[in-house]
Amino acid sequence: MHSYRKEQREAVNDLVRKVLVADMASFNPERFRDWTKNLDYQFRKAGLTLRFEIRQGTVHFTVKDLRTGRRAYEFHTSTRVLFDDRDVVPVEEQIIKS
Repeated sequence: MHSYRKEQREAVNDLVRKVLVADMASFNPERFRDWTKNLDYQFRKAGLTLRFEIRQGTVHFTVKDLRTGRRAYEFHTSTRVLFDDRDVVPVEEQIIKS
């Protein structure tokens, strides 16, 4: 992350902080969808994209550079969500359909 711009590093740091503070188990699919939509907007302003995948109750986040498509950061949550990936339409699919 040291080679990325300050605003990009701050966006990733903010995401990690929010995930650490948020209790993912308390999310329902609608609340999680809104939460990731707001985060994706913040990332796009910084030239990044945020993707997520829910596998076995764990949310896996991948941050990519929009310009190069290169993976900038990847991590997963330690708290378990109570819903599956199919319960939440990924943000990028919502944007394409709009």
